[in-house]
Amino acid sequence: MTEIEAICGTIPHWERMIEAVRNSLKDPKHALAGKIPSPKAMFLAIGETWFGEYCPLCEYDKEQARLDPEFFPGVCQHCPLYKYLGTACGVPGTPWMKVNNSQTWEEWLNNAYEMLNRLQELKIRTLAAQTKS
Repeated sequence: MTEIEAICGTIPHWERMIEAVRNSLKDPKHALAGKIPSPKAMFLAIGETWFGEYCPLCEYDKEQARLDPEFFPGVCQHCPLYKYLGTACGVPGTPWMKVNNSQTWEEWLNNAYEMLNRLQELKIRTLAAQTKS
């Protein structure tokens, strides 16, 4: 997997989760309706969550780490989003951490849109950099 493939794969991952939450807010019978945001509820609704095992960027980071003898697992140093944000997703204040700490699905949705926007910005920057090369 290339860097741009990982970025482009992560965007629809977040779009699917956002769509599931948007649907749940419209339909009280939806699997997520009325629940506190949790990865388990998301997994039961769509079969994926916002955690690393479902994230193409995290998979890319792991692939690159296997090629780097200086790498320490879990640091995210090969993740394009890490390089863009200057920090790992699990750090307080990052869009991902805001999603993870959301107390309502409405709050989760707003924070997920912020995460999606960052990913889209990263895609644009990465494609622009590749065009210059």
